[in-house]
Amino acid sequence: MTRLSPGHGRFLSERFQRAEGGLAAPGLRGSYAVVRQGQAVLGLVAVDDDLGIWYSPRAEDQADLRRHGFSYSRGNLLATLYFDLPFAAAPQPAAGVPVPTAAAPASPPAPPALPRMQRRQEPIPAGRSAARARATRRPDRMRALVQDLRYGIRVMVKAPAFSAGVIATAALAIGANAAIFSVAHAVLLRQLPYRHPERLAWVWSRQTAREKGPFNIPDFVDVRDGNHVLERLSAMTPWNATLAGTGEPERVQGLRVSADLFDTLGVDAAVGRTLRPEDDRPGAARVVVLTHGMWARRFGADPRILGAKLVLDDEPFTVVGILRPAFFLPLRDAELAAPLVLDADPRRRVRSSVAFLRAVGRLRPGTSLARARDTLTAIAARLQREYPDTNARKIGVTLVPIGDEIVGGYRAALLALMAAVGGLLVIACANLANLTLARGSARATAIATRLALGATRGRLARQLLTESMVLAVAGGIGGAAAAAAGVRALLALAPADLPRLHEIAVDRTVLLFTLATTIAAGIAFGLIPAFVVSRTDLGQALKDGARGASDGPRGRRARHGLVATEVAIAVVLSIVVGLFARSYANLQAVRIGFDPSGAVAARIALPSSRYAAPRSIAAYQRRVLASVLALGAVESAGAVSLLPLAGWDARVDFTVAGRARPSATASRPRTTGS
Repeated sequence: MTRLSPGHGRFLSERFQRAEGGLAAPGLRGSYAVVRQGQAVLGLVAVDDDLGIWYSPRAEDQADLRRHGFSYSRGNLLATLYFDLPFAAAPQPAAGVPVPTAAAPASPPAPPALPRMQRRQEPIPAGRSAARARATRRPDRMRALVQDLRYGIRVMVKAPAFSAGVIATAALAIGANAAIFSVAHAVLLRQLPYRHPERLAWVWSRQTAREKGPFNIPDFVDVRDGNHVLERLSAMTPWNATLAGTGEPERVQGLRVSADLFDTLGVDAAVGRTLRPEDDRPGAARVVVLTHGMWARRFGADPRILGAKLVLDDEPFTVVGILRPAFFLPLRDAELAAPLVLDADPRRRVRSSVAFLRAVGRLRPGTSLARARDTLTAIAARLQREYPDTNARKIGVTLVPIGDEIVGGYRAALLALMAAVGGLLVIACANLANLTLARGSARATAIATRLALGATRGRLARQLLTESMVLAVAGGIGGAAAAAAGVRALLALAPADLPRLHEIAVDRTVLLFTLATTIAAGIAFGLIPAFVVSRTDLGQALKDGARGASDGPRGRRARHGLVATEVAIAVVLSIVVGLFARSYANLQAVRIGFDPSGAVAARIALPSSRYAAPRSIAAYQRRVLASVLALGAVESAGAVSLLPLAGWDARVDFTVAGRARPSATASRPRTTGS
């Protein structure tokens, strides 16, 4: 704080009175605080709207002033003092407190030079501990933070065009990252709703023609009963059921599962119970467990559905349980589960029976995936030796962590999207940093004035960084709104087989990610301008201001570096986008062997109770095809067990009449169709 003699105090008081009366020359506007003893002005604090806080006495300084008889008052400053004011340092008494002289000269003596306004440094009085001094400094830090925030908001309001551009750019970049993160969080990062999911693995039969194939019943039973590395091994198979009896008939996707599947997954029911071991025995009562989604969608979350009868494929099933809301069955779109009775059909117990079972196993504690794979592969090798005619091409077992199996090929795509929007955010931050730096360079003269008045470079950097954070927070709020709209658009465009699609939403985790991204973006595009501007050379800035220049060598180097960073990342992203576009064009140009334009497919699930024999199924298909062909807009129609390129395959063994049967160890091509 500048110390003034009483004569200088009267002079300043007169100047301020003239300023308050509007008689002074126009200058920087703001507010001031005057420290007085009686009529003498002993100190001045100026707070300017453009330059920010020049100096403010600490709370303990104000207390010391009042204790020694000084007053501390605030007012409006309409004109700041010029550098040619006759300031002079006041004499310092022994106690370290300025005491004015009794008599004031008629006119203040002209000092040889103007002293800088400095922060008052006084020793801590006796009896005041260091801890108490630190405690009294905490409110000052909070007060300074509040002042910085208020000033940052004023700066944002005073430059609406610049602020709107920064906020819109930040909102789009942050919103894009938050929207993609909401998908990645639901699909990749959110923990699976199973107990210890890291110990769950999808178990496939590895064959000569493919890495992942289903089991038939005999092979599944041998692998389940002959291993010591799995706590449980449960089987399941898709079940396309027709639901009737309650409202309109509906085709629903379900599962036939081993009764111990829910114990393997480590889940229980929210209402009622799950399946029990006696449920999958021959002759047991037919029961079914519903997912929470189907319970709410089809039955309006009516608790009276528990114990009710549902007609599935013309057979009555009793509802015994409702699963928890977060739980989902391992196979996509499955909404209900019924017991899988392995002994229901004796024909499927033979070695040559069709393979249709998917298996999920739980590893024993301390068992690695590699060890379990080796053990199960040894069992497959033993079966291959014992049954060469049926198991010659079953060469092992493939184990895949259940999370990787559920996500499938979407992991790489989502990670690529996260990297792309992350690069977009970096480009946006570099662009905003360049704009902020250019604007800060235009304020170099004002910054130099603050430095001349005693502001520290750290204080200036903090103020400039706070301004950037204010803009970033406003952009983050807009980004959260943009993310909500983006998630709705992504859900409309998302493929139907995207796992955990119903869990994608802007939830608390996404909002926390948005907050973290906002803070990181504010620091990213505010730190470099704050550092460069706060390192402004005082003399050079004043010279540049006199010449009308608005940038210095350090600022130009920083801006050129930011532009180079933007260009480099933009080039990389452009190359990646070009490669994706080229791959998509190549996929569109692939000749798949048929023309899919104008083709429409419909899936039909026939109840096994009425259509158990192949002849009855064929008769039904002929009737349906005849009815479809009778429509005027249909040129041709046909029936197939699996659509081409649907992701599943069917195998049919046959022997050509008159030719020798091929050896069991010979590889055979995979055939698709009926």
